[in-house]
Amino acid sequence: MQILANQGKVISILLIVGIPEIHWFGTEAGYNLLVMELLGSNLGILFGMCGKRFSLKTTIMIADQIVNTITILDLSYRVHAHHVSHS
Repeated sequence: MQILANQGKVISILLIVGIPEIHWFGTEAGYNLLVMELLGSNLGILFGMCGKRFSLKTTIMIADQIVNTITILDLSYRVHAHHVSHS
């Protein structure tokens, strides 16, 4: 449960495009649950719909989005770590 709670807290702090919003997390009937926003089809489904072949443009767009999201996450972490170390 502790890992789920930590993940829920981290994700709910990161209000970044591409990161789903967390609506609720907790334990119910002995199960750890996480209720989050559905952003759409996952890449596996989209890949199958495209005949298991992405164009170069699509591949570059996906890579760009991943790099941008990782950059934002890294900057958010650095700001948080800096703030915590100076508290």
